[in-house]
Amino acid sequence: GGGAGGADEGPGAAAKQKGNEHFARGEFDLAIEKYTEAIDAEPDNKVYYSNRSAALCEFGSKASLARALQDAERCIAIDDAWPKGYYRKALALKSLNKYAAAKEALKLGRDLQPDNPDFEALASALSKVKISDGMHDAVEEDGDGDKFDQLEKWLTDGGSLFPLLYMKRYAENNRGVHCRVNIPAEREIMRIPKKFLITVEMGKAAPIGRKMLSYNVDVSATKHCYIAVFTLVDRKNMASFYQPYYNILPTHYDNMPIFWNEEQLSWLEGSYLLTQISDRKKNIAADYEEIQRAAPEFKDEATLEEFSWARMMVASRNFGVKVDDVKTDALVPYADMLNHYRPRETRWTYDQSLGAFTITTIKELRAGQQIYDSYGKKCNSRFLLNYGFAVENNRDPEGQCHNEVRQLFVMRPPEVDRYYASRVGLLDGGSTERSIRVGSWYDHKSTLEAFSFLRFIYAEAEELMVLPQIGDDYELGDNPIKPISCENEIQVLEHMARLMREQYARYPTTIEEDQATLDSGEFEPFSNHRNVIVVLRGEKEVCLHYMKLAEVCIPMLRSEWKDVKKAVQKKWSGRGDIEAYIKAVVQPLVKRKGAGRPGGGAGLA
Repeated sequence: GGGAGGADEGPGAAAKQKGNEHFARGEFDLAIEKYTEAIDAEPDNKVYYSNRSAALCEFGSKASLARALQDAERCIAIDDAWPKGYYRKALALKSLNKYAAAKEALKLGRDLQPDNPDFEALASALSKVKISDGMHDAVEEDGDGDKFDQLEKWLTDGGSLFPLLYMKRYAENNRGVHCRVNIPAEREIMRIPKKFLITVEMGKAAPIGRKMLSYNVDVSATKHCYIAVFTLVDRKNMASFYQPYYNILPTHYDNMPIFWNEEQLSWLEGSYLLTQISDRKKNIAADYEEIQRAAPEFKDEATLEEFSWARMMVASRNFGVKVDDVKTDALVPYADMLNHYRPRETRWTYDQSLGAFTITTIKELRAGQQIYDSYGKKCNSRFLLNYGFAVENNRDPEGQCHNEVRQLFVMRPPEVDRYYASRVGLLDGGSTERSIRVGSWYDHKSTLEAFSFLRFIYAEAEELMVLPQIGDDYELGDNPIKPISCENEIQVLEHMARLMREQYARYPTTIEEDQATLDSGEFEPFSNHRNVIVVLRGEKEVCLHYMKLAEVCIPMLRSEWKDVKKAVQKKWSGRGDIEAYIKAVVQPLVKRKGAGRPGGGAGLA
């Protein structure tokens, strides 16, 4: 088979057997130690070299893969008629992205043993690789692999620890971090000393940063700006301590919408994300000018395009940590290579006692498995804007969907609202409109804010009397207004459904058309166009949810409790977002109406 194999009994047999046991458990580091013991006892045993080559391939780092190739070539040198030696060589070459050479080695092995199923499986895998474009073999030629080797050496020479991890390249600008071995829960897997972190305080202490601080610059993302400016200036210094880190940073972010052309932006027709992209570009340009007012020399350090790159680099890679009792943001080399996944599998912190940034496992991880960080619970439009990707299933295991649609909620004018003056009084000088990102999960803070403001808009005279003042500084999401009455809630649902119908009509395609495009495989996973469709599909799901919610719940709010109870049990039990709203809002309101308790529901939840 393709795993570690057996051997004739000899002085190294016992060590080899122990190595096989470690290999089977995914303990490849221990397996390598035992196979090395076996080789020391029998230096010309081809099976021991073959087994160690297999374990080294599983380890996955460039250095271990180079050793795996050496062991495979040693197998062939000992016995050039042994097919498995060529299999090991082909596997090591494939793992090193040397696909053409891997095919050549595999052919030699298949000539010796044409029916070996391991050869067939590897040949099938290699046949799926497009050798003709030269992209994969170019990984070695362009020095990209060397840059990451230099990063790891720089970090480990300076006391960083991540012995159980290795970095894997999937495609250009697409990498991840994987487990070398099985890792139990609650195991520290990464430790990056403080000296490797690039923090806001370092930006403030640099010459331009000091001028920014003295000038008290008014920028849209203060912490990000300090780190961005520090990085842009420091990376020009070839003697900088951080050069190994700068060398591995992406040179461009074609996956981020602020760098897209007009055709790509047109894919987002109908989405508020277009406004967010425009606002982000304007803010970055304004920040660039503001920094120059404080430090005119910054214009010679970076162009607007370079500053835009740095701002988005920081936005997509920084960690919020507390270092030396100061809350700050930091770039953390290697830690920022972890991709996003929820539910989270790891947790990170700055450990003051260690003087280092650490990552610890939350659950058991298997050898070869990719290790993820969680970038938080975010709408796909935020993921795409700030990180350049979208999550196809952006819903937690407990059912909470994080996609949102921005809506503007505006009070009715005085000519149609006889209680307009009373409402304005309760606003305490605050705005008569609120822009809110609404999701389908009722208990989400922003959803509660939207429902609360609508309940306020439609509350009648006696209901308004018990409502609090809700000025601009009042957090309706944290202190929501409880459902007031069936009639009030009907108006709330009608208003929400109307806004969502209008929003849905702005998109040029339906959700069914979007899903068909995604299912067709027309666009590659994580390609820009596919990411856009995923974002728009998520927004449309929110729109359709509120249209359906009104359709289902308004008749319930006009019904008797026994009919509502029967409908919920028969049709809506287990229906996630809709059931949650029915239980939290509809059932209590209908029960109260049936008990003859009109109103009385206004106030804080």
